[in-house]
Amino acid sequence: MKQRERRFFVVKHDLESFQALPHFIWRTGKDANHRPQRFNEVDIGDRWVNFAYEDNERDEQPLSQIVGFSECVETYRHGEIPEAARYAADGETEAWFIKGEAFGEPQLDRL
Repeated sequence: MKQRERRFFVVKHDLESFQALPHFIWRTGKDANHRPQRFNEVDIGDRWVNFAYEDNERDEQPLSQIVGFSECVETYRHGEIPEAARYAADGETEAWFIKGEAFGEPQLDRL
């Protein structure tokens, strides 16, 4: 059986969401029967660049920055948002998740 080639993605979250669940791709607002578009494209071993952004209050332009690199270790699933991360979920208690682990040089000290 031929091994699937690794795929690469860019993932953008607001800074609060990234800090709540670093190295996860996650999305609220979709129920358990409606998987977010493209979640089924990410598989074990795929990698992504994490971008986090904040709105710049002066000129209302979003600022973004690379804050880390992740490798998928668990494909998509729907479940409960951990209690400690709910502050970033706008009142939602469930979300879709893809779990990653950090690889490469961490960038969080640059925020």
